[in-house]
Amino acid sequence: MKDIWRMVALAALLSAVGCITVDQQRVTGMPYPDLLKLASIYIQEGNNPNAEMVLEDAVKSEPDRPEAYAMLGDIFYSKDDLPEAALYYLKALERNGEDTVVLNNLAWVEMGQENYSSALAYIERAVEMAPQPLYPYLDTRARIFRAMGDLDKALSSARIALSLTPEHEVEMRADLIKLIRSIENGVEEDVLY
Repeated sequence: MKDIWRMVALAALLSAVGCITVDQQRVTGMPYPDLLKLASIYIQEGNNPNAEMVLEDAVKSEPDRPEAYAMLGDIFYSKDDLPEAALYYLKALERNGEDTVVLNNLAWVEMGQENYSSALAYIERAVEMAPQPLYPYLDTRARIFRAMGDLDKALSSARIALSLTPEHEVEMRADLIKLIRSIENGVEEDVLY
């Protein structure tokens, strides 16, 4: 019952948010999980400034938890601020070094900064943990190998990823088929799709 009242309070807060500017909006005292939920809603609405502020409050309230750092990393990645995204992903990994999603995201950040050996190290670390489903991680690895110029390993990883990708993942399958064809045909393409 306590959780229901929390969610009612959160819903009331959210309904009022449209009238409140970022400078006025502080959510101190809200439990950490609720701060993450509120930040997620802001992110879905495209309101990254409010999401950042709420996540900063979350970090202040529980600095040893990784989730808020990872979400901040996602926000900075979406703004193409790769150095700042890397900083927050690394902070998340300091708190939970076995988060395969954060490792994958950090691999993309490193690849975007042309730090290919670092990107490969992060994605290999994630793949070693055998996350399920595995195909998105193999897709990342294939794209890193492609960026590094190791076309045989890129093709192998992409083919394995495609074989593991369910039929209903139409967009992922199409991207992998495009990657495989471009490698087979020697066509240069932007690996960061």
